[in-house]
Amino acid sequence: MRFQGWRRFLITAVCGGVLLGAGYAYGQSQAGPGTLQDPLVTAGWVREQVVEKYVQWRKVVLEPGQTMICQAGTEFVVRAPANGRAVVVDPTGNGVPDLTGGVNIKAGRTVPLNHLISVPASDGRGLKALTRLWVMVRGEAEVKS
Repeated sequence: MRFQGWRRFLITAVCGGVLLGAGYAYGQSQAGPGTLQDPLVTAGWVREQVVEKYVQWRKVVLEPGQTMICQAGTEFVVRAPANGRAVVVDPTGNGVPDLTGGVNIKAGRTVPLNHLISVPASDGRGLKALTRLWVMVRGEAEVKS
């Protein structure tokens, strides 16, 4: 009879521990805002880190001989003037995708005006101006003389 009381206590304690553990695990999986699983960010941080780099277009003016080296995911459009000329810079030999024309532009080939060009990798690919150009850029790019 005495053994049965301990047995009931032990079963109750184990079941209670399992229920407490399950409740704690569920609570951790439902992490709310401000936790490590779902940190809070400010509107300024989002604007600086995301919007200004990847959403908004900015104008870059390239002088003859300047090179614009782009990071992975950068997109650009050569806009003006009508007689402007630029060629692809690509040390890898893989080229850059012309999303408007549906072709791959290899190194040294002319970039068409008003075509959306995407840079797939951060390996030195970009654009070299042969004349003065206006380029719309979305993403990270560095202009070198």
